[in-house]
Amino acid sequence: MKERLQAFLHTYWRKILLSLLAALLVELAYLVMPPETFYRASQQSDAVSIWNEDIKLVNCSIVDGKVVPSDNDPQIYLYNLNGEIANILITLGEETTGTINYQLFYPDEQGDVSQENSMTLMVPEGQKQIYFEFPQGEYSFLRLDVDGIFSVEDITASVQPLIKTAIRYQVPFSAARVGYFAVLFFVLAVILQKKIPEWKNAIEDGCRSLQGNSKKTVLFLTLFLAFCFFLYPLVVAFSESKMVSFQTPLYLFWIVVFLTVSAFYFLYGKIGKKPEQIFTILALSAGLMLCLLAPLCTGISWDDQTHYIRSVQIFSNVTKADVIMENYAYQNPLKTSFSVDVFWERSAYLNDLYQNNQFPYVMETDTLASLNTYRRFGYYLPGAVIFLGRLLRLPFTAVYLLGKISILLCYVALVRVAIKRLKTGKMILATIALFPTGVFLASNYSCDSWITAWIMLGMSYFFAELQEPDQPLTVKNAAIIIGSLVLGFGPKGGVYIPILAILLFLPKTKFSSSKKYRKYLAFICVAAVLVLMSFIIPALLSGSVPSDTRGGSTVSSENQIFYILSHPLTYAKILLGFLWKYVSSLTCITDLAYLGTVSGSFYLILLGAVIFTDKSALDCYTSTGKVRLITAGSVFIALCLVATSLYITFTPVGYSTINGCQQRYMMPLLFPLFYVLGSPKIKNQIDRKVYHTMVLAANALLLYSTIFSLCISRYYV
Repeated sequence: MKERLQAFLHTYWRKILLSLLAALLVELAYLVMPPETFYRASQQSDAVSIWNEDIKLVNCSIVDGKVVPSDNDPQIYLYNLNGEIANILITLGEETTGTINYQLFYPDEQGDVSQENSMTLMVPEGQKQIYFEFPQGEYSFLRLDVDGIFSVEDITASVQPLIKTAIRYQVPFSAARVGYFAVLFFVLAVILQKKIPEWKNAIEDGCRSLQGNSKKTVLFLTLFLAFCFFLYPLVVAFSESKMVSFQTPLYLFWIVVFLTVSAFYFLYGKIGKKPEQIFTILALSAGLMLCLLAPLCTGISWDDQTHYIRSVQIFSNVTKADVIMENYAYQNPLKTSFSVDVFWERSAYLNDLYQNNQFPYVMETDTLASLNTYRRFGYYLPGAVIFLGRLLRLPFTAVYLLGKISILLCYVALVRVAIKRLKTGKMILATIALFPTGVFLASNYSCDSWITAWIMLGMSYFFAELQEPDQPLTVKNAAIIIGSLVLGFGPKGGVYIPILAILLFLPKTKFSSSKKYRKYLAFICVAAVLVLMSFIIPALLSGSVPSDTRGGSTVSSENQIFYILSHPLTYAKILLGFLWKYVSSLTCITDLAYLGTVSGSFYLILLGAVIFTDKSALDCYTSTGKVRLITAGSVFIALCLVATSLYITFTPVGYSTINGCQQRYMMPLLFPLFYVLGSPKIKNQIDRKVYHTMVLAANALLLYSTIFSLCISRYYV
């Protein structure tokens, strides 16, 4: 071990030093000129208090100085507004202890209130003031709806806007932040050192192939222009230009189709041995379309507003624009049409909010010390991109899109390496990774794609070892297998940990001695214990298991655990009944969350075909009854843990079914389960170039048609 460490340092000491220096420079830049400027506020001298005896309480009451809801839809009516007003400032008696929705209604000319004449603010924890701006006018009353308990010190109304005073929060030095960026820069340096010569040689080979071939030259120039047009929307997003027509997204879609067909043509000679190249093009093209053409808001994917805020909090402050972006998820933006014009209006609005970050919508950076670092692994990469984007003073919407694109790039890169590592079964992995649901999750703020990609990488290296029974397991490959799975388990608290059991059945012939075999088993056990402790210890220290209040007021994790332990047979019946319905639906293939879903029948046919045709004699061990049984058992136990975790934290006590267990949670389990099916006895005599082209073309057709049906045609046709 000491010799390996010395060799590593001797080889990479320059990159390590430069990466550390770059990380320190980034930290220094952040300390000297933090990217966010915040504003403390006070009201103008014309402000008049409207919090007096002349108020009306509906479905709520004042108890010990606090407004306490007594029923659904609590309302506070404010009267005696005395002339024209344009804003109100609510000063709370105590700081908010949790995120609460505040909605203000102002009547129209007829004295009626409606959702159109209202403003909704989701105020984060730790705020003392809430500020509403609305059209200036004389109002007979205002209505305030607050879904929670809060104390009011005063409510004042004014015509003039708040007086804002610019301030900068003192940002402390973070060694953890420096360490993360040093590792990130080092990894990028190593990758670029290896890839730049390959890219250079590929470009030179391409240029030589074009010389004296007019047809290829014309085709190449056509493709180049099409690619430039493909990048056009992203370029104008950075420049904040509005030179995009309503039809541009539709044109963009067909350009992507054209580029994809051209990629098949140019790479046909390599597709037999390197199908990962076509996979990369398909996944990136589809993912970028979803990143750029989906509505500019949260509420697109499952809980993306939560995942976005967590990504921001890793290294940056949460600003007013971030809170507004989070609030979009609660305003059902998909019920209305979305167009390029709406995109630019929303973009300009958010960019202005960020540049003029008004009080009180400020949450301090959630420091790394206060985070469960292991559970937050899936948020570090987009968090770092958001941090760097804001440090470079990029527009808010550009940074938001870059965060999504970073998640997509990570997913594609990891799966590409996984496909490349396998000897056979490449199409099984590519087909599962190109499921619309998987690409969609990778194109939005989510940790699910992080989990899926790392588990795919770890399992592909494991199956590749089974395909090479005579080759000894190297320390590097063992570290990749175990390390990838451990990285993938983090965000979900170890519910996928049963997958580690599959690793225990690596043949002893893969080890030069019994001592090395025992070390391998020991590392697996240590990894399992560390993953389990990562969520057991925080629960023990806090003295409770957290509950998700979105599941309802009757959700109680402690009581639910007691119910399961006291009624094991009843819960087993509930669990098995739920899992039967859960697994049989398989909507995880083509479900694009709130954009909708399409039939997955064709995908099931395609998947079934590749499972039984993408095998060879190398897969004899992966197809044994023992491996299949252990894999199926591990997947089943993982599904039980997924469902049970939602039953404990999201489902009312003693409920007869399980709430909140969405189909996307199956995605990380599909590859190991389906890979061990099929049989190497089925001989596929089709040439690999033709076979890979057929499978990937079918994936492209199904994936692009799903995107067109659920996104392009919905908003732009």
